[in-house]
Amino acid sequence: MKYIIPSKNGLVRLYCPYLLRLTTPAAQFFQKFKFLLFVSVAFVCPPIVLAEDESFSLNLDRTTVTATKTPKQLNQLSPGIDSLDGSLLATRQIYQLEDALNFLPGISMVQTGQMGGTSSLFVRGQESNHLVTLLNGRRLAPGLAGLYNIELLDTAFLDSVELSRGPVSSLYGSDALAGALNLRMADARFVEDDNKLSVISEAGSFQTSRNSMQFATRKGKVGFVFDASHLQTENDRPQNKFSNLNLRNNFSFELSDEVFFDILSFYQSSDLQVPGSERSSFFPEPQINVNESYLFSPRISILRQDWDAWIFYSRTNSNLKATKDVFFQDNILKQTGNEFEAVINFHPTPEWTSTIGAGHYEYEFSRTPITPGPFNLPSNKRYSYGSIFAQADAALPYNFHSITSARWDEHDSFESEGTYSVQLSKTIERTNTQVFSKLSTGYKAPSGQDFIFLDPSVNPDLISPEKSTGFEIGTRQFLSQTDSNLSLTYFKSSLDNLIDSFGFPAFPAQVDTKIQGIELGANIQLGQSLSAYANYTWLDAVISKGLYFGGFAGGPGDKLPRRPENTAAGGLLYEADSWKIGAEIRGASNRLDGPGIILSDYAVARLYGIWKWKPNIEISGRIENVFDKDYETTRGFTAAGIGAFGGIKIQF
Repeated sequence: MKYIIPSKNGLVRLYCPYLLRLTTPAAQFFQKFKFLLFVSVAFVCPPIVLAEDESFSLNLDRTTVTATKTPKQLNQLSPGIDSLDGSLLATRQIYQLEDALNFLPGISMVQTGQMGGTSSLFVRGQESNHLVTLLNGRRLAPGLAGLYNIELLDTAFLDSVELSRGPVSSLYGSDALAGALNLRMADARFVEDDNKLSVISEAGSFQTSRNSMQFATRKGKVGFVFDASHLQTENDRPQNKFSNLNLRNNFSFELSDEVFFDILSFYQSSDLQVPGSERSSFFPEPQINVNESYLFSPRISILRQDWDAWIFYSRTNSNLKATKDVFFQDNILKQTGNEFEAVINFHPTPEWTSTIGAGHYEYEFSRTPITPGPFNLPSNKRYSYGSIFAQADAALPYNFHSITSARWDEHDSFESEGTYSVQLSKTIERTNTQVFSKLSTGYKAPSGQDFIFLDPSVNPDLISPEKSTGFEIGTRQFLSQTDSNLSLTYFKSSLDNLIDSFGFPAFPAQVDTKIQGIELGANIQLGQSLSAYANYTWLDAVISKGLYFGGFAGGPGDKLPRRPENTAAGGLLYEADSWKIGAEIRGASNRLDGPGIILSDYAVARLYGIWKWKPNIEISGRIENVFDKDYETTRGFTAAGIGAFGGIKIQF
């Protein structure tokens, strides 16, 4: 069997901490870390040589692991699976995760503020806490809302960002009603015998500075990858300063032939001034949010000709300290998680892969008032569940292909659930066409804000899990021997027991919803130098039963708020020998923000360019919101105006 080894383009780069000038509370930690990093670099590194960037193009032959937990080429999967190449994100100068996701179909992003402001990600109309967020396949701390704070995640030096739309609970268990988001950094097991160092430094409007670095090396049986990024900005709103630090690390040791022990770790620390809604009489509010989270995950993996296996443990933690709230609701909100998972993949032939796995997952959420009062009470909830799951991936006669999976989650507190997924596709070689269909189910156990603000008289164990059934059908048409293609997908889902609450202290409110939509996509290579990409989504999401937020956000027959009916995005990229230039636009229309509140349509454009000054040095520049469009993704929170940024990237 040929193992999928990530290409060295984007796999191993490194950046110099001397460009980082930190002024946040995380600085003391990071200064110590820089010293230890440079000691280790000096010890393990022979002389570093200059490296030149590789070119890239649209590539559906790249692999993704999110949809099946095993490597699959994108052209073997439905268009509901997207993989954003890290080198392309770097060319487009997209460094924030929410900005990257904004250009994918089926996505609605709502942000209460600008950089650092809470981002709600609605995938195919479902809730923002219906998406499981992973780093190299390990779950990140979901935090209070059950969704990792994606506004705090940096994409610099990631190999790729993968998104699987539609229920995938049969692989990932609770929280995966709407899909799975996987950030893939370089895998230390496959780092080459070389030293790579890359540095990015950028500055621009709103007193913004961004500094990132990546270092990767191998010495014998030891592989090491480390990347870091620090962002600081005043934003384009009063009293909205934001500072954020991301550290990612992967260390690997080959115990014997293709038997690896590796440790994946992630650390994040941020400080944010929260001025609140511009419609509030208290604006700008003095609130400050300090967020810290981490992941620590050791793993043992075995790679063999006919099978491979791994077992890992993950410890996650998310800690949010909210102070200076105008309503005296200062709190410390904490989430911890402990996960064990073991998986074995059997692949006796290239046409067949079967997977079996088991896991145990334990979570605890707590709310500790800093300013106690009758409306600011402490809360705590702990629960766990065990799981078994299986998958069969088979090439069938007549160019059919099937992927089926099933899972059982046995809960100690909430209702136990079984989920499944069945996908069937067919390739029509004569016309170079792919057709596919998929039926899948998902569920989400109550978590975080579902019970942490509940009235003490409410037993959270009696809250029913959210459940969904999703169906999709569509086609992808390849236009040539290149990766140029057009895609069309129709999706439909029903969501039962959508959990919300009303009042304070809160009482649970559960509603049922019906969602359907269409996703159109186009990726076209126009000759050797010019490429174009575009997508459009039509969405219809309505309440079928119950009162949303106690009726304040709608009842049966009403549309779900904050899900635009129409969203679209696209861009052009031109590549010459020593420079690249591109333009992108995205927008939304028919936007219901709440009962009787309709936000105006908007379209916002951006420009970017890169000049390769030397083989290892690039000069970059970009303009965001080129036409200085005044718009909001939710009422009372104006997006940033026009901004200009310039930077430099050096590779060693």
